[in-house]
Amino acid sequence: MSRSAVDAILRERRLAEMRVEIDASHAAHSRRGYDPNQPRVLKGNPHGGEWTSTGDHGQTTQTGRVQLAAAKIPKRPNLPNIPPDRPPSPKDEYAIAKEIAKWLAARGEMLLVLATIIPRWLQEYTPTIESYLDPPKSLEELQRGVAEAPKKGYDVHHIVEQSSERAQDRIPRERINAPENLVLIPRLKHKEITGWYGRKNPAYENLPPREWLKGRGWDERYRVGLKALVIHGVLKP
Repeated sequence: MSRSAVDAILRERRLAEMRVEIDASHAAHSRRGYDPNQPRVLKGNPHGGEWTSTGDHGQTTQTGRVQLAAAKIPKRPNLPNIPPDRPPSPKDEYAIAKEIAKWLAARGEMLLVLATIIPRWLQEYTPTIESYLDPPKSLEELQRGVAEAPKKGYDVHHIVEQSSERAQDRIPRERINAPENLVLIPRLKHKEITGWYGRKNPAYENLPPREWLKGRGWDERYRVGLKALVIHGVLKP
């Protein structure tokens, strides 16, 4: 049997396995409905606000076909909970998209396979999820992306934050919006970095980096901005 035939068989098997996992997720949501009060990671954690497993996902409450098929699959971390219906707010939608992206990044799953079986509302986030899987790039590549055609799933990010324009920091808007300060990065990474700037950090006297940078000059702000890109896997070290 050729290598391509083997790959095709493995792909179909993994697709079937993932369908079972998503069927289980939908079955769970059908039983209890979408629950915005599902346990989440505590605020202050790097992943604060994200949903966390309730422990009952994919157990013996599954019915017939799902239960039988699941018994034949080697144990693996469950897919994140994916409600079949659109969540009540964009914030919740992004939280689910981020969970899917992090799951894919950790397991090396094929996004195109997943995209064929996730709910229609979540398929809209496929470019956003896919961009999260980008490997780190050079600063020149990230800067060059800003000048290229707009890409779904990406945002223009300011290395030195736009809030630095405030009068007390004395950084002019022209410098904030200069090409060397702009990079194109994955949308979910953009949101992560924005959150990172607002959380207390022992590396910055236990202050949020945004607060620690108040009154400091351009060079220090730019250095911290580059460090944030490296920490979040956007910029090559």
